[in-house]
Amino acid sequence: PVFHVSRLSPFIEDTIPGRTPEPAPPVVVAGEKQWEVEQILDWRWKPRTRLQNAQNLQYKVRWQNYSPENDTWESHDIFNEDAPDMVKEFLDQRPDCPRP
Repeated sequence: PVFHVSRLSPFIEDTIPGRTPEPAPPVVVAGEKQWEVEQILDWRWKPRTRLQNAQNLQYKVRWQNYSPENDTWESHDIFNEDAPDMVKEFLDQRPDCPRP
């Protein structure tokens, strides 16, 4: 679908209290803030890198109790300790994804 830019209008945030839920606070583990991963959605190579290796591999992450607008691209390295099972599950579903 294509439409002219004149059909767009600016976003106006809702000002009625309680309509927009506050995001969940991070979990504190050993004095560090951590957020729970709900799902790994996709993968990519880190932008503007020439080498395709595990250090440049990123996963698109959906965070627990957060909306899709808060999805982020995170480095493969952060999943080695915290969510290896989730990475294995994602890799089993996506044979096109490189194996680190």
